Amino acid sequence: MAASGRGGLLVRVAADRSAALLERPRTARMVMGGREMAGWLWVTGEPDVDDLDGPELAGWVAEAVAVVETLPPKRVRSKPVRSERRAAGTSPPGRPRG
Repeated sequence: MAASGRGGLLVRVAADRSAALLERPRTARMVMGGREMAGWLWVTGEPDVDDLDGPELAGWVAEAVAVVETLPPKRVRSKPVRSERRAAGTSPPGRPRG
């Protein structure tokens, strides 16, 4: 779930729930760069997303959480410590080597 720069919320939803959720008021398929984003819906308030009442907002949060709970955990990648980066001749972007 995220706030949209155009106003409203971007909500990740289960693919099998998309059609039913599109029946809700102020809901549309998310389109970015002319492409429909599968599994994402755009929810607007009237006139602003702040106008969504508590139960309505809670329902959208529950939809998003239900999807996230089905995702596998992210792989944790350990970063080399600073001395290992120096020894390898690499440093974070924007920082001088040395």
